[in-house]
Amino acid sequence: MNNHCWYKLNVRSTTHSLSPDWRFPEISGNYGIWSLDGQIEKMFTQEWLEYMNGVGLNPEHIMMFYRGIGERSGGAHVDILPPGKPPLEFTTGALNFVLRGEGSEMIWYETPKEPREVSFTSANTPYITWPIKELKEADRVHIGLELMVVRTNVPHTINMTKAKAPRWCISIRLFQNHKFTWQETIERLRSLNLIIEIGRAHV
Repeated sequence: MNNHCWYKLNVRSTTHSLSPDWRFPEISGNYGIWSLDGQIEKMFTQEWLEYMNGVGLNPEHIMMFYRGIGERSGGAHVDILPPGKPPLEFTTGALNFVLRGEGSEMIWYETPKEPREVSFTSANTPYITWPIKELKEADRVHIGLELMVVRTNVPHTINMTKAKAPRWCISIRLFQNHKFTWQETIERLRSLNLIIEIGRAHV
């Protein structure tokens, strides 16, 4: 892969984005995934949603992920749109921010040529996975409260081996980006002056 798999976005911090009335899902075990359709207006403050809409980033679908300290995954996956049947449609990217999770990293890998069968999460979200030991790493980054666009149509995983706190990730999906390539997605955001180029400070 020649492109970076992540970019910070030139938007407000997400520090005060969540509604004070929002309650996180109950945790069972060291890993959790939730699809929060219909929860957007309950989850975020009206001010933050209006701000996001004003900069051209109107949230359409929310996923939430939880990983406990030391949680290990032996596989990397790509995201697929429901129903997960041919012809498959891949989710190109997402807008992510993370609460806590200090020391965790999102890691991307080159996509193998060999096809794999579709699996489903507990939230009935389809995905394809590969053993990490069979993959070649391409990129990695720590995600915090700064909103980032991250690539999801190539194998990726979360490394919690150095995490100092559990990780709650809020993942925003928007503008039907399965219809765009990763490069088209970045150019679309760049045209809105929302991409912070790699190596440049946030101003």
